[in-house]
Amino acid sequence: MKKSMIIANPSSGKEEAEKYIELVKAQLTHNGYDSNVRYTEREGDATAFAADACIHGYDAIISIGGDGTLNETINGMGGKEHRPALGVVPLGTVNDFAHGLRIPLKPEEAIAVIG
Repeated sequence: MKKSMIIANPSSGKEEAEKYIELVKAQLTHNGYDSNVRYTEREGDATAFAADACIHGYDAIISIGGDGTLNETINGMGGKEHRPALGVVPLGTVNDFAHGLRIPLKPEEAIAVIG
């Protein structure tokens, strides 16, 4: 079974991240992934979690949060020999990154395209 890490900022999206985690887990399970959920508590957590996923050979990382959480996640993946596929569930106020890459801005629609 493939491994995925869900990195979630619980304070993003008016604190609705928890609601979307279950939807992401169901989507990943449907696509053959076993999921590990990590919650950010402070600055730098998403970077550390993403780096850990790279080191341990995860197949996918899903970032649930805003631009800050996604930025940290990408920084954690940078320069690693193994980089998992990256999924994004935008829950921030602006979601510039998701908008620029044409990732659906509605969380349910973003989750539906995670493969």
